[in-house]
Amino acid sequence: MDIKNLPTHHSLFFSITIILTLLLVTNVTYAQQSIVIKVYTAKKTPVIDGVISEGEWDDVPLLRESVTKASIAFKHDDQHLYFLAIFESPSPTTRDYFGLEFDPDGDQAHMGSEEVPDYSILISPSYGDNHAREALLLGPVKPILYEELGLVSNVVAKMECYDKRCVVEGARPLSMDARNMLELTPEKPVGIGFAVGQFGKGIEHRATDMASYVLVLVQEEFVGKAEEVFDFYGAVSEYGPYAWYVAVAGVLAHLARRRAWKAPRHSETAVLERHIREARIAHWIRVAVLTVMIITGLSILFKLPLFGGLSRDIHIWFAFAILLADLPLHIYSMMRKGEWRQLLLLNKDDVYVTFTIVKNFLGLTKEYPPHAVYDAKSKTYYMGRKYCSLQKPLVWFYFIALAVFGLTGFAMAYPSLFPWVFTLLGGGLNVRALHLLFFYLFTGVFFAHIYLSLIPENWNRLRAIITGSCKIPVISQ
Repeated sequence: MDIKNLPTHHSLFFSITIILTLLLVTNVTYAQQSIVIKVYTAKKTPVIDGVISEGEWDDVPLLRESVTKASIAFKHDDQHLYFLAIFESPSPTTRDYFGLEFDPDGDQAHMGSEEVPDYSILISPSYGDNHAREALLLGPVKPILYEELGLVSNVVAKMECYDKRCVVEGARPLSMDARNMLELTPEKPVGIGFAVGQFGKGIEHRATDMASYVLVLVQEEFVGKAEEVFDFYGAVSEYGPYAWYVAVAGVLAHLARRRAWKAPRHSETAVLERHIREARIAHWIRVAVLTVMIITGLSILFKLPLFGGLSRDIHIWFAFAILLADLPLHIYSMMRKGEWRQLLLLNKDDVYVTFTIVKNFLGLTKEYPPHAVYDAKSKTYYMGRKYCSLQKPLVWFYFIALAVFGLTGFAMAYPSLFPWVFTLLGGGLNVRALHLLFFYLFTGVFFAHIYLSLIPENWNRLRAIITGSCKIPVISQ
C-alpha cells in the first residue's frame, strides 16, 4: 500500500490541543481574585421608583455582571446604600425577582446554613407596594422573610419591567439590620452575590456566590472612568463557543480537502486485536455517561427545561458514574496490557509524526507517517504505532478535563465540602468559568471525535471497539 498518501484524520485534534494550551495559559495568567466593587459617595440621591431619571445614576460606574447578565450600580450618602440593577426579562411577570445576597460572617459560602444564615434582600413586584423584602438564607431552600419572623424591614425598593427588561432601584440603611446581622461601614469589605429569575421557575434562576464580589464603601466621589477588571467568566462566555466553531470548521475542511467519506481500498490486510474487553466496556460506559452529561450540561447552560427540571441533579448523578465506574475501568484497561505507555508517554518519534501530519494537513507535503498499520517484518503494529501521536494529547486532555470537571463541578454542587477549590481558583466566578471553559473545549473535541470515528478509513477501528479486533492495512518496508 502507498504509505505517503494515507488520509489525515487526526489533524483536528492538533488544532484543538493548541487552543486548549493557549486558553489554559490565559486562565493561569488572568484569573482574578474576588472583584472589588467600590461604593462611591452619591452626588445625587436617587428616587426609588424603578425609573432611571436623567442623570440619576451618572455619578457612579455601572458594572456588567456576567453570570446574571445584569447591569448593577451602587452609591451611598453616609446613611443609606443605594443600588440599581437592570436585567433582561423576555416575558416579564410579577414573579420576576432580583436578589442581593450578603456574606456578613465572611465565610464566602454561597448562601448560609441554619446555624449561620446569610442576609439577603429580595426585590419583586409580587411583594406589593414596597417591592423589597429582607430575608435569611439558610441554604438552597426558600428564604425566610423578616416579616415571617415578626421583624420590620427598613429596605425600600421598586422593580418596574417593560420593553423586555426590568429596572430595580433600592435603598438600605448602612446601620445594622433588624436582626443585627449586617452593618456597612467605610473601608470594611463584605462579600456580595447577585441573583435573578422568576419565583417558581428554578430553571430561570441565575446566581453568583459570595466569593465572587466584594463591596467596599469609600468616602469619595466617582471621578473619571471606572477601573477595567478582567472578567474571566465573561471572556469564557463570549469566546468559549469558538471551540465549537473550530471543531466544525476543521470537520468541513477535512471533508472538502480529503474527500473523507470516500472509502479507501487496501490490497492486503491483517487481523489484529486492538481493544481488550475491559477497554470496550469502559468506552461504551463513557459514551453513554458523557452523552447524558453533555445534554444536561447544555440544558443547564442554556436554561432548557429538560428532564422535568432535573438536569442539574442528573448531571451530578452521572458525574459520580464517571468517578466510580468509567474512570477505574478505563485506568485498569490501560494498565492491564501496558497501553498507558503508548498513550501517555511521549517520545522523539511523536514529534516527527506530529509535525509531518500537520504539514500534510496544510498541503506542505504528501508524506503521511503510517500508524495503526501491520508491519509484515515485525508481525505487529508498524514501529509500535498502534495509536497516532496526536491521540496522546487527546488522552491527556480527557484526564485533565475529568480532573477540572470534578474539582469545579463538585465544588459548585457541594461548596461547603470544597471551600479550598474556591480559594485555590480565586473565587466562585473562576470556578464556574473554568468549568464552562472545559465544557466548550470538551464538547468540541467530542463532536470531532464522533466525526473521525465515522469516516470510512476508521470503520474497522470503530468495529474493533465492539468486537475487539479489526482488519488493518499491511505494509512491507
